[in-house]
Amino acid sequence: MHAVERLLLSFARPVEAEDLTAAGDRRAECSPLAILDRECPEFRKWIADADVLDFGCGRGLQAIAMALAGARRVVGVELARQLVAMARENAERAGVADRVRFTSVLDGDEVFDLVVSQNAMEHYSNPAAVLATMARAVRPEGRLLITFGPPWFAPFGHHMHYFLPLPWVNLWCPESIVMRLRSRYRQDGATRYEDVEGGLNRMTLGKFERLIHSLRWPVEYRRYTAVKGLPLATRVPIVRELLTNHVTAVLRRP
Repeated sequence: MHAVERLLLSFARPVEAEDLTAAGDRRAECSPLAILDRECPEFRKWIADADVLDFGCGRGLQAIAMALAGARRVVGVELARQLVAMARENAERAGVADRVRFTSVLDGDEVFDLVVSQNAMEHYSNPAAVLATMARAVRPEGRLLITFGPPWFAPFGHHMHYFLPLPWVNLWCPESIVMRLRSRYRQDGATRYEDVEGGLNRMTLGKFERLIHSLRWPVEYRRYTAVKGLPLATRVPIVRELLTNHVTAVLRRP
């Protein structure tokens, strides 16, 4: 066994330990709009009586919560068809099926006042194409809200913290060793970060900024959150890539 692999094993959680990713999902279910409220103080005002697209909606809990919070109409898009079915059942139970629709294919002619992408930008295999799709769905003077984290160079940008609570593993440890250790916890055969469930496209802060700059839309609001709330860390070149833990940007379509 490689010496680095032995080192990682000494820090890895026991295989039978609780899956912290699932635990995180349960916490999110308790307050589906918590991240959006935290990241965008104006969010509730934006969704009031608005048409909203939730891009990458998962089981639909966030889309349903937006309808309950005053959105006129919400469409949730999710590629995984089994999640679409679950989302529709959740909307029925919540009594908002008349105002919330879930689909795996977005109608190209539909436009919205607000398009939301939460904790998904680092997972798309072709983020530029996804960004273009979301942009087309924003009506003139509408908003595109993207929030995600952690980016690739953040301490836990590897998204493996549920079994490996070591920072920057993706930067100092060979990918093959991380994937070999991961195979003790996930049996999906992934050999690259891109192959893991949900995928990881290695979205850095700089890459994200170049993507949104390509739209040539005004950035109405931006919030970068540093690890431990460190002051000025998100403004210092190089350091900001390593210490920015969450990224939020709101673009206004001209």
